[in-house]
Amino acid sequence: MNTVEIIEQATAEGVILALSPTGKITATGIQLAVDKWLPTLREIKNDVLAELLKPVPVALAENERSAWMWQVNLPDRTMIVTTSPASTTAEMKEMYPTAISLEALE
Repeated sequence: MNTVEIIEQATAEGVILALSPTGKITATGIQLAVDKWLPTLREIKNDVLAELLKPVPVALAENERSAWMWQVNLPDRTMIVTTSPASTTAEMKEMYPTAISLEALE
């Protein structure tokens, strides 16, 4: 499995990956899934970080954008959030109403 496939599978099983303001990757969500995937994610930490930071242009209407990985810019921090299934911009705005901006990363 490559890095993207690992992230997708972990996310599908309930792992939520986020990037802290200090650049650390956090894994939360369903504890059994986190426990299962954490060793693998640690082994490929640099590759996961590169994927989380890689912006991919999305050419859909603002509220129609759909992605499984988002950069959520809040007033006090920035997070990388993964969702499964993929979420639209409108759904992300609903989940993070105080977000200053939302960027689809895949």
